Amino acid sequence: MTDVLLRKCVEKYNTLLDVCGDFDEVKRLPKSLYICHVTGSKKGEKYAVKKRLEAWRYEDGKIAQIPLDAKPVTKSEGEKLYKEAYAEFGICRLRQKAFITLYFGDTIAMGLEYDMFVTKTSYRIKHEKVLWQR
Repeated sequence: MTDVLLRKCVEKYNTLLDVCGDFDEVKRLPKSLYICHVTGSKKGEKYAVKKRLEAWRYEDGKIAQIPLDAKPVTKSEGEKLYKEAYAEFGICRLRQKAFITLYFGDTIAMGLEYDMFVTKTSYRIKHEKVLWQR
């Protein structure tokens, strides 16, 4: 399941890069995406993280697993967007839901929820729902 959600995080990152690239006030776009697989629970419209399980970095079209203690490079003094975008994804097997949170900056972020379909040989996610955005 992680491969499906990793690809979805990268897809959303690339879409946001395209959208943010059209804003006149954006001087510099994130150069990479830090992705973290987490456990947690939904609290209202937000997904509250309890534990980090795995981490990856997407850069120059490639995803590479990185040490769990690696941190995203988010601070960007005076810039609208982070130097590195940040995404988290989690799975709620009981409710058959998957969650993705993507942060591009302090004022550009979104939380998404998907229905998860499980068969004997595969996982799929469908029905994207925007839980929150800023």
